[in-house]
Amino acid sequence: MTAPEQIPIGIDLGTSYSCVAAYRDGRAEAIPNDQGNRITPSVVGFHEGERLVGEGAVTQWQFHPKNTICDSKRMIGRSFDDQLVQHDIPNWSFQVVNENDKPHIVVEEDGQASLITPEQVSAMVLAKMKETAEASLEAQIFDVVITVPAYFTDAQRQATKDAAAIAGLNVLRMVNEPTAAAICHGMEKKYKKAQKILVFDLGGGTLDVSILIAEPNMKFTVMTTHGDPHLGGKDFDNAITNYLAKEYEQQNNMTFADAPEALQGLRQAVEAAKKTLSFSQQAKMAIPNFLSNDHYKRTITREEWETVCKDLFDRILIPVDAAIKDANLTVADIEDVVLVGGSSRIPKVKEVLQQFFSGKQLLHSAHPDESVARGAAIYAAKLMGDKTGNAQSLALVDVTPFTLGIEIHGGDMKVFFPKNTRLPAQTSDIFTTVYDNQESVKVQIFEGEADVAKDNRLLGEVVLSGIEPALRGTPQIMVTFDIDASGILNVSAVNRKDGNKVEATIDNDKYNLSLAEIQRIADSLTEGTPDEELKAQEKVLWNRLTEYKNSVAQTLAKYKQKLSSQELQRANESLKELDEWMASHPEANKAVIISKHQEANRNFRAVMLLLVA
Repeated sequence: MTAPEQIPIGIDLGTSYSCVAAYRDGRAEAIPNDQGNRITPSVVGFHEGERLVGEGAVTQWQFHPKNTICDSKRMIGRSFDDQLVQHDIPNWSFQVVNENDKPHIVVEEDGQASLITPEQVSAMVLAKMKETAEASLEAQIFDVVITVPAYFTDAQRQATKDAAAIAGLNVLRMVNEPTAAAICHGMEKKYKKAQKILVFDLGGGTLDVSILIAEPNMKFTVMTTHGDPHLGGKDFDNAITNYLAKEYEQQNNMTFADAPEALQGLRQAVEAAKKTLSFSQQAKMAIPNFLSNDHYKRTITREEWETVCKDLFDRILIPVDAAIKDANLTVADIEDVVLVGGSSRIPKVKEVLQQFFSGKQLLHSAHPDESVARGAAIYAAKLMGDKTGNAQSLALVDVTPFTLGIEIHGGDMKVFFPKNTRLPAQTSDIFTTVYDNQESVKVQIFEGEADVAKDNRLLGEVVLSGIEPALRGTPQIMVTFDIDASGILNVSAVNRKDGNKVEATIDNDKYNLSLAEIQRIADSLTEGTPDEELKAQEKVLWNRLTEYKNSVAQTLAKYKQKLSSQELQRANESLKELDEWMASHPEANKAVIISKHQEANRNFRAVMLLLVA
């Protein structure tokens, strides 16, 4: 196998389907899986000790619905009590329970029930994408660009990164899905002058709308992004399935609560009918042996489908209109409307958009199911220095989907990063104590657009610890909030008095996995893998971390005159901490090594940029 850095890889981890693409010889192409399909169902099944991912899991779905998992993306990074999770639970064939305020999925393996996390399911899908790429390219894959919905929260982005680490993947960057689609579209269209384009991305689970300025030479600047995190193809399927199920129950005086296999069969028939209705006015559904010897037959028309789903179609334009207003534009200012995502094929969706844009031509991506992954692969080529094609000319400026701030006295929200702040971004503020001899300070971080902090979503709590005892108001702690290019928030702090580093951690265990949990889950997923194969992969990753650490040390030594004594001290402290961790964790598995490498990237990013400037 070739060196892992050589082939740029992009992965679209979708709610319904996932896709992996590679950039080679100046082009990004989706990679077929072992069934010859360029998209793979994001479905995981468990049966008789075997774990199935993709088409194999879909095949067993109707017969083992309680042990077949889909839509994990809708739970990832959310609490069990999240209203969207609660809304979805009745529509799932599997059981979801509350474990430490996080949604966990109940599965049976070898006759015993066990709990798995949404990150675990997503990791299995990502591992399938990794295997698909490695089998086709005959190369080891570690470094990837992964896409996420533009409206994903910080917790959801971090949870996706955790899932990637569990799967043995190092995330070079996370890119918003509509932005990745715009990159793919721009590569194909090759704009001759600056254009304002609106990307409408309706996938299986989410709707994202982004407005970008596309310029010649592959420069993209995101102006704004909006979305609906709970509007996608799955919601249309659920609406029709529930409608037909209720009809059948009334006609036959029964309940599907006692027939989960039949309900799952109906759900799969509905999904197939939806695809037929994209090009036909009616679709016939036939399910043999539906219940006992009863054969289910039903014809549904496009008109009936659209009537049942009217409230969903009504929601489509809300984020479109909001994005245009947020960018201070009018409908007439939008020069191109690009449709991506499998659900953008629904005729009523195109009709609603056509009317809104006064008959403007809608541009359909040549590959609506693949464009996001292909755009991610192009961006991976940019990050990895691939010289073929024009990937190196790509310039991308993305923005924050939400306003970020902290709660201050009186409960108001003090904004640090307004919505649509360009990424990456950094800001600092001074914090102090309110009691004599106080040794720690807690600061709550929120994301959202409300003026009152608690009306927004609690991102986490920053804990500043190790403060020297002093009179209240005496300590001056400089806290730096840093959002990286993937949209993930990092926090660091120093004592202004002596420049010493103050321990600053974001306490968001409510949503995300600890390093110990990542290691445990990764170990469980690699059971059965030959030890020599695992050791070889771990050795590659360990060597990469060692090379990175040495590179940081050499850069610090070479350019130390560019740093203040305090900055140099903090950098050396972080380097020492990394060195000590490596010395005490020689047996770390690949997921933990990847997570530690990503942590090191965050710790040294700001100082390395300062050094090479």
